[in-house]
Amino acid sequence: MKLPVFIAMTAMLLSVGVAHADDSPPRTISVTGSGSVQAAPDMANITIGVSTVAPTARAALDANNAQTTKMFAFLKSAGVADKDMQSTNLSVSPQYRNYRPNENRQPEIIGYTVNNSVRVAIRKLSAFGEVLDGVVTAGANNINGIRFDVSERKALTRSAAANAIKDGISQAKNIANAAGLKLGPILSISQSGGFRPPQQFMARSMAAEAVPIAAGELTIGASASMVFAIE
Repeated sequence: MKLPVFIAMTAMLLSVGVAHADDSPPRTISVTGSGSVQAAPDMANITIGVSTVAPTARAALDANNAQTTKMFAFLKSAGVADKDMQSTNLSVSPQYRNYRPNENRQPEIIGYTVNNSVRVAIRKLSAFGEVLDGVVTAGANNINGIRFDVSERKALTRSAAANAIKDGISQAKNIANAAGLKLGPILSISQSGGFRPPQQFMARSMAAEAVPIAAGELTIGASASMVFAIE
């Protein structure tokens, strides 16, 4: 009576083993395509600041407030919208008298420095140099971190992504042809991308004079990781 049960169990195990052997993972080709587009920037972001020094914190802050108010007034008169101006830093720091290393003396505060920084988006790039001149005349004495950008970045990013996918498909076809394989459908795609600014312009304690600006050209890149089936 036990023999038929043993035979049935053996047959079941063989059946399961055959099923696992047939259930092998599909053959695939994995590639990473890259694509990019170039565009001339049409806007810029810049950090503009006012730094003031006075014997007391109150005097330094009052002087800073006066110059910063003039700077904001000029930016508004130049057509910069409120949404395109954002404060990024406000600090009040004591200034200490410098002593020789061998002098054993307690630190002495001799004044205070106030810094007020604002991030500004200039959406009319043709007026960028004039805006820099104007803010310096109005009281700004720290300008740094220019970053050029394009207003239609989403559309350019989509174009770069499409180029990356085309490049990935071309790579997969070349690999399949070289290996004598038949390329199947795309099983998965994952994308990433960004843009590289052309340059950074840095300046501190600027004088009110003409400011030449070279905007250069932006490169917007994207990559696409793709997995293809092999038929």
